[in-house]
Amino acid sequence: MTTAPAIFASSFYPHVGGVEEAVRQLATEQLRRGINPVVVTNRYPKTLPARERVDEIAVSRYAFRVPGAHWRHLVGWVGAAASTHALVARELKAYGADLVHVQCISSNASYALSSSRALDAPLVVTMQGELTMDASQAYQRSFYLRRLWRRSLDAADVITGCSQFVLDEAEEVYGSFSGRARVIPNGIRLSEYTGVPPRPTPAPYVLGIGRMVTQKGFDLLIESFRALSADWPELHLILAGDGPARSGLEAQVERLGLATRVDFYGSVGHERAVELLKNAEVFVLSSRHEPQGIVVLEAMAAGTPVVAARVGGVPEIVRDGENGLLFTGGDDEALAAAIRRALTDEALRGRLVAAGRGSAAKYDWAPTTDAYLAAYKDATR
Repeated sequence: MTTAPAIFASSFYPHVGGVEEAVRQLATEQLRRGINPVVVTNRYPKTLPARERVDEIAVSRYAFRVPGAHWRHLVGWVGAAASTHALVARELKAYGADLVHVQCISSNASYALSSSRALDAPLVVTMQGELTMDASQAYQRSFYLRRLWRRSLDAADVITGCSQFVLDEAEEVYGSFSGRARVIPNGIRLSEYTGVPPRPTPAPYVLGIGRMVTQKGFDLLIESFRALSADWPELHLILAGDGPARSGLEAQVERLGLATRVDFYGSVGHERAVELLKNAEVFVLSSRHEPQGIVVLEAMAAGTPVVAARVGGVPEIVRDGENGLLFTGGDDEALAAAIRRALTDEALRGRLVAAGRGSAAKYDWAPTTDAYLAAYKDATR
């Protein structure tokens, strides 16, 4: 039985996002069960502490360098990476780490692989849609990352993916996983949603939340909202999140004359996100691509009707007309029609909310952690 897994996260607090939240919840549930995980992640920016506890979770940060294109970067990487590899393995041995778990393959994976070998510890690798979901297209640009991705899967005792879509996508590139792979969806903490009462808001709103990058399709949501705005003069659109696409989205809002109707909230913490989900008229996932769509489950748990793009792993969660409404990804007219339906059909809204809550209940972190612990057990055989 694993007692001290080292969870190598591609990113972690104070950064926010799907991987960060998944790792936080997994480590928290493990602590509740008497397991003593340590989250190992990149120290970026360098001002972050090398060691700290976040919500009682032990966190260790290191400078996970990757080779650059210039020869000076390569020379610096060789020297610095070698010492970091040795330091990580030495400190994990002192911690008593007995299993290595990669959550999303990035620069973290190289150090996870060397630690697994140094500790003679089993290796579990979890994929979160790295190949096509990275906003900077790192895998398309970097031979090093593509090779590291393949090396990680070669070495893994057990491979997991947040959706069947993610596993299928990866297997098309990698080849057969030979029975080593299984789906373990990212979960949610149901108790974080049931205790939040709805409260009056200044105006009714449609909500989009996530990192502001092209893949998330917020430009499509804005265009769809423009088509609906005349019929609902009091309705607002709230966009919560930040990222490189934000300035372009703000310019789009100005160009469409929606500056008084579209509110940019910037990055919000988890508690604020729950509150926004709870009070929205409709939650929209407008993504052009999505490995799973964990925020869909969060909206369902909050009791809010969901409209989501039929892309990636989303249809594995959302059943059109039952627990949410699906539209063709990239089609702003279809998105506007789905939002309109969710706003006007009260009987449908009631059915979507009830079924959505039932769906979300299946993704609580307790059974999700059970699945990970089963993967840990299988990896040690």
